[in-house]
Amino acid sequence: MDGKFCRGKIIYATRLPHTTMIDGVTDGSLVRPFMFSLLDLTDDDAFLADLLHPNLGLIELTIWPVQFTEYSSCPLSPHHLSEIKVHERVKKAVTQQISLANPELMENPIETFAKCEPTGPEIVTFRFKYRPLDVLRANGILPPLSQLKRKASSEPSRAETPDDTADAEEEKTLRERLRALKSKRLEKKNRLHAKNNFVDLTQERKNPGDKPKFIHGEIIDLT
Repeated sequence: MDGKFCRGKIIYATRLPHTTMIDGVTDGSLVRPFMFSLLDLTDDDAFLADLLHPNLGLIELTIWPVQFTEYSSCPLSPHHLSEIKVHERVKKAVTQQISLANPELMENPIETFAKCEPTGPEIVTFRFKYRPLDVLRANGILPPLSQLKRKASSEPSRAETPDDTADAEEEKTLRERLRALKSKRLEKKNRLHAKNNFVDLTQERKNPGDKPKFIHGEIIDLT
């Protein structure tokens, strides 16, 4: 997060495919979720000599092949996340940083932490560049506010009748049923896709001429 290591998680090959999530840093019993907060700005010229924080505004996820070594009773990741302070003259389009929310009790406390060692170069790196909403709108990534506002109708308003209320309730019911059917269809499609299109990234190429699915060290920038 913003160039600082926060936490890792092991994805066991025998349990694939499944969903994994890292929601914050933890000491095993408490978790502090990630959150966005305003950038800490200062006019102290002493901060002008600091680095320009090239990784500010960047969330990075790297997947490595690893081998389990042992268990530990202590977490291997930091329990805190130091805030970044930059001079107001060197900040760019980033006005936010990633910080930690108040501690919360974990539903399933972690008693032991697995230690592991890399067995090769990274498989893939994902980089997510987050920016404020106004910057995303200025760059055309999000629609402008004018398109989000509902246009005023030129027709005069009229009083609502009981038939209108019944029609609205029926329309709401139909929309909820349609949403449930779409969700059910998407869930079925994802299960079928996961079953038929599972890719084992740890498997060696069968033929020397086959192209690798990922190139070691390759970075996929989703922005």
